[in-house]
Amino acid sequence: MKTENKHMDVNTLFDSEWYLYFYQNMLKPEKTEKEVEFLCNILQAKPGDKLLDIPCGHGRHAVGLAQKGLKVTGYDLCEGFLKVAEKSAAKANTSLDLVHGDMRELDFNSRFDFAIQLFTAFGYFDDDTNLDVLKRIRRALKPGGRFCIDFINRDIFLKHFLPSIVHKIGDDLMIDRSKFDIITGRNTTERIMIKDGERRETTFSIRFVNYNEMERMLQEAGFRILNQFGGWDENKPVDSNAFRIVIVAEAV
Repeated sequence: MKTENKHMDVNTLFDSEWYLYFYQNMLKPEKTEKEVEFLCNILQAKPGDKLLDIPCGHGRHAVGLAQKGLKVTGYDLCEGFLKVAEKSAAKANTSLDLVHGDMRELDFNSRFDFAIQLFTAFGYFDDDTNLDVLKRIRRALKPGGRFCIDFINRDIFLKHFLPSIVHKIGDDLMIDRSKFDIITGRNTTERIMIKDGERRETTFSIRFVNYNEMERMLQEAGFRILNQFGGWDENKPVDSNAFRIVIVAEAV
């Protein structure tokens, strides 16, 4: 399958130790707890329901949802993240069904009541492949199953676009230099990370979409939109100030 990230080093970009170190301030436990409650409410999930978290990363939502009684399958390409998720589940006295795999090869059929794709996990591939991933998620759901996707609103991203961002923790740095292609809708980022004197570099590209584009793709993939939110707040509508959009769609 084609990808717009032929030169992306997945192991560098998603090295579990480095990733969790530089994103630690964005992944606070109290934030995750609120997001898990939000997900349970908008999906109307109940104990015993089967949920697919794709990609699950280090399991911060998967573990919380499992603690609520859901039967969670975490699916991710990065083995380091899966190991962290397994340890986190054990520490929380719960369990996850963890699957190592590429979302482009997802091959479940009518197995899950719910699926989630969060934290800008959508858009790493070319348009045809991005759509195919959505279709594969649709096939993984039972008829009437619900899918929650969270993504950055391209319109607001461009309004506040910064070509360079520096994230500093002590003497360590994560530097992102980005360029947005208005024709393809892709944001390409050169990332430099310096931690304990060690330097790592990688480049990655993400296809950003607005609400209308996501709506069209979800419909083409076999979904019907049930609700939408301007972020992780049930009372916040999708409006001109919504930097993130959360959509709940039903498999039809």
